[in-house]
Amino acid sequence: MLMLISPDGIDQFLVYAAIVFFVGLYIFFKGFEIYRRYRILALTPGQPIGAVPMGIVQVHGKARGNLSVTSPITHAHCFLYEVKVRAKGDGGKDTSRLASDLDSVPFYLEDRTGSVLVDPQGAELDLFPTMSRTLRPERNFVFEVLRRLSRGREFAPASSISDEQLLAYAERFLARQELFGLTAGVPVDLGSRVVRVEERCILPDHWYDVCGTCAENPTPKNEQDRNLIKKGQDEKTFLITWKTEKQEESTLKWRAMKYVFGGAALSIVCLGIILAKLGWLF
Repeated sequence: MLMLISPDGIDQFLVYAAIVFFVGLYIFFKGFEIYRRYRILALTPGQPIGAVPMGIVQVHGKARGNLSVTSPITHAHCFLYEVKVRAKGDGGKDTSRLASDLDSVPFYLEDRTGSVLVDPQGAELDLFPTMSRTLRPERNFVFEVLRRLSRGREFAPASSISDEQLLAYAERFLARQELFGLTAGVPVDLGSRVVRVEERCILPDHWYDVCGTCAENPTPKNEQDRNLIKKGQDEKTFLITWKTEKQEESTLKWRAMKYVFGGAALSIVCLGIILAKLGWLF
């Protein structure tokens, strides 16, 4: 079998194997970083907002505030929106283009004991999508059924958005991004691509769990507005999620395990292939 592969082919195969080996290492160490966040979350019990101390804290409350931004797809008034557009495939080529947009304003998290200001900049987000839809160039009965079922997971404002409007938005959005070889201002033809558009928001009067660093509010409005939760300078853990504390801990724990064991397995397999190709294995 080896005799059928040219030396150039073997060299190219080794290069690919080496690349995947280092990708596996990155995934492996990324898993330990996720596990560290899981441990911080597990060791930081939830506290009433009215009694939060300085330092790393975890609180659960309802989002409130006077300032807001408008999300670009569902036009929801929210405190934060994040939009991701991914386009896969182009005339049979295995290429992918990705663009993202995010905007936010500070908001208050409130429970029965009080309220605390939250600055969401730099936060890791685990939010329920206000809109999530996949557009495919070829339509068939099965896809139409799945698309209609998926719309049941969207909030009401998203149901009025047609596929054509969403595709036109994705084309304009990708054209503004100088990512993956795209030139800003140049139209992007998505007619032959599978396009996925997701929008996630922090919405008023919805409950969220926040784990971050509590510091002094530099611009308090009154005596009860002295604290601010944000991304810390020393401790970088800053998470905003719609899940409960236990649900988020479980999510991070299983994600860490998948990264650690998956990355290790990938690197070990690729290392074995490289050593075998070089003749260093018995």
